[in-house]
Amino acid sequence: MHAARRFACVVTLAVGVAAAAQSAAFAAAGSLDPTFGTAGTVITPVGSGDATIQGMALQSDGKIVVAGYAWDGTSDDFAVARYTTAGVLDPTFGTGGVTLTDHAGNPDRAQAVALQADGKIVAAGFSGDDFAVARYTTAGVLDPTFGTGGMVVTNVGGEAEATALAIQPNGSIVVVGWAELRGQWNFIVTRYTTAGVLDTTFHKSGQVSVDFGSNDYAMGVAIQPDGKIVVAGASGDAGTQIAVARLRSTGGLDKAFGGGTGKVITTYSGGLASWADAVALQPDGKIVVAGFVYDGTHYRFAVVRYTTAGALDTTWGGNGKVVTNLGVGEDAAHAVALQSDGKIVVAGGGGDDFGVVRYTTAGALDTTFGGGNGYVETDLGASDQAETEAIQPDGNIVLAGFSGDYTRLNFALARYTGS
Repeated sequence: MHAARRFACVVTLAVGVAAAAQSAAFAAAGSLDPTFGTAGTVITPVGSGDATIQGMALQSDGKIVVAGYAWDGTSDDFAVARYTTAGVLDPTFGTGGVTLTDHAGNPDRAQAVALQADGKIVAAGFSGDDFAVARYTTAGVLDPTFGTGGMVVTNVGGEAEATALAIQPNGSIVVVGWAELRGQWNFIVTRYTTAGVLDTTFHKSGQVSVDFGSNDYAMGVAIQPDGKIVVAGASGDAGTQIAVARLRSTGGLDKAFGGGTGKVITTYSGGLASWADAVALQPDGKIVVAGFVYDGTHYRFAVVRYTTAGALDTTWGGNGKVVTNLGVGEDAAHAVALQSDGKIVVAGGGGDDFGVVRYTTAGALDTTFGGGNGYVETDLGASDQAETEAIQPDGNIVLAGFSGDYTRLNFALARYTGS
């Protein structure tokens, strides 16, 4: 089993009994949207066994594209689905709204998805022990003009896993994750051309390894307007810490970041383990990462904001770091998104439920959200975890992940009112 997947299993198994469910008495902001799915939530069995959503993107027409994996009876496949704005599978996409993709009979899992300017859909993850990227037409069919038959599989070292992707304005595809190199895990950043070929103008080989001096796992990526690439994740062995690196557009570490190193490690008092799962960029260039930290008893949401130079932003929560306890059980943030008004929305798991938190621009819980709490937990009826999120143009918040028990996990989505 991959090292980071072992870590994820530990966190998932640690998630405790569900905390408080969403109350109907909540104020408008943070309430489930009754026009979406069934009373605001959607559960979709996909494939013949476990299926989870790992990434999400919104089309310009409001349709929701999700990607993850589904069991086909033999192994996991890339699973990409499209929902209408009402939360119904789109029958014009794939087969009944879903496309499953197998590569050479390997275990295949999509971990992220993004949309090109022409509407084509790019999903990234892994096939066996290699990075895998697939491109689909707007109809949900593999695009034969990309890679080999619509998919490219890249050996980036030893055992490897791609976790996030971003598309640059020129259409180049940046995919990040980690790989085992010389007996140690490192951040890996790759860039592909629009044709699905490694871009040799990027660090001469199309691939960059970033070493923080320990086992390192890249989990999120964002592209700055100047083309620089911000990558967030974790570094460490027994106790991981949040790790962020910034690369120049050509692939080298940006020495204007992190005090001349291009890298930043953020620790918590007592050396408590922490992990970043996602990153977003503010319009002013500040960098927001979200993940989780162990507080000595439980895992909690952790949100960190950095200046453009990679220093902790002390205007955020007083010291640049905010920890949020959603209630009884384990909490872990897996996604972060920015509203047009600058408020920060972080999503993940709260206890055994979907959890979503909204912060003010100063890092305080937004008491106009979730009936004054600043957060909402939603019980979808089983063991639930939000893995990704998106904010619609109307301000409504869509979460996606999984819901199920130890017999079967299903695609799950929820939509909340933003105001």
